[in-house]
Amino acid sequence: MKALIALILTTLFVAACGTVPAHDRPDVHRVISITDTQQECGIVPVTMVYEDAQAQQHELHYQVWANGCSGD
Repeated sequence: MKALIALILTTLFVAACGTVPAHDRPDVHRVISITDTQQECGIVPVTMVYEDAQAQQHELHYQVWANGCSGD
């Protein structure tokens, strides 16, 4: 069941990324921080703080499948 969910999420992610024009992607020059999900389980929110080429700081919010579940 977990493999099926992972496959569906991956398919949706690839489809969504394929429709985004290149100019809509963030200009990530340097990653400052990413939320630690090592102790989390399941789908969790993550924030990546990064700096663009003009030294402006930005936050990108997204979700990931954390694998910190016991017994997985």
